Amino acid sequence: CIAYQVRGKYEKGIEVNNWLMAEHPDYLFGKLNCAHDHIKNSEYDKVPQLLGETLELNALYPEREVFHLAEITSFYRLVIRYYAAIDKLDLAENRLSLIKTIAPEHHDTIEAETMLHGPRLQKAFERIKEEQKQRIIPKVRKPAPEYNLTEAPVFNHKEINNLYDHGIRIP
Repeated sequence: CIAYQVRGKYEKGIEVNNWLMAEHPDYLFGKLNCAHDHIKNSEYDKVPQLLGETLELNALYPEREVFHLAEITSFYRLVIRYYAAIDKLDLAENRLSLIKTIAPEHHDTIEAETMLHGPRLQKAFERIKEEQKQRIIPKVRKPAPEYNLTEAPVFNHKEINNLYDHGIRIP
């Protein structure tokens, strides 16, 4: 399935994955491929139907106690993508924290964090816009007068003229 998609034969990849799912309906990577396709097609409600309402790996396979690292990181990378797509960034961040603890340098972990860059920036932008709406801008009753001076003021101490003329590099 992935080999076809890498070569640009997306439809053939879907066909192979559908065959795979028909033959092995509990195969995790087949489910993940289907779930990625659902997210791509904005069919978000189908993801929890496929992977379980809790979106937890041990709930999806309660009979198993041991999982391969690739199963864990691939599963939670998809869950992070799903939560980012449905705008539940706090749940996505929670799952990212989990896989960062387990495999901080794994390519799935790095890719999952990269997926969150856009949603994080969007949330920050929305927060800034909301803060700007709530910002209090004082009303100025009397504006400060503007002076258009072309001559230096007269100072009480002549030494200040040196600062005026030379800045901090007084000879």
